Amino acid sequence: MGWLPPEIFTSDILCFEASSDPFWMERFDDFNRFCTDYAPVARLITFVTKMPISRKHLDVLKDVKTPVAVVVSITGLDSFGIEKTRRKVLYDNIKKCQDISIPAIALIHPYIHGLTDAAELVEEFKALGMKYYQIKGFRFDRSMTWLPKNVYEFYMNKEGTEYIPELNIKVDGITRLELSEFYRMHRLPPKIDCERAKEYVEDVMGHAIVTSSSSKDDVMKHAVMRRCMQ
Repeated sequence: MGWLPPEIFTSDILCFEASSDPFWMERFDDFNRFCTDYAPVARLITFVTKMPISRKHLDVLKDVKTPVAVVVSITGLDSFGIEKTRRKVLYDNIKKCQDISIPAIALIHPYIHGLTDAAELVEEFKALGMKYYQIKGFRFDRSMTWLPKNVYEFYMNKEGTEYIPELNIKVDGITRLELSEFYRMHRLPPKIDCERAKEYVEDVMGHAIVTSSSSKDDVMKHAVMRRCMQ
């Protein structure tokens, strides 16, 4: 399927993924098209990345007038061979965003109990000048025999769910924040009424495959409400 007309995404919050990562250089032309043609109609454009952000991508982002928000996904598990991109490279991504006034939030993902030192990571985020972070859990399956025995046994009864234990991390000056709240802080107000929003959503849904655990009707309802003036 080709690109849908930009106008049917008017007033939405758009995220560009590019199959593997939004800053994958092999999909730069698509990234550029997204920023040029689709960003102007949106309330916010977002990117979730765990790859280095190139100067070429930053030069495009600097010209985007719609608010941009970047989520930098970090495991902190370099020494276990789980993180392909070194932590320093991901921290450089945050600095690059800060340098051109793009809001960025660090996402500890996945948090693997017994391996991830979340408190150390949050201290490092604070040292980077970050005010917010978020943590997501780990989806375990029994084929993961590479896990240390104590970690493997901890997740044995949690297979198939994205599990995270209760964590009590207290570092002054930085707050755990849901990504939805982070996006809400930076998005523009809605641009269209609910009737037009419904027309656009129905058009998009006619081309979409819904993978949410919610019903298609619920997905459509929330997509309309996200776009329109109440």
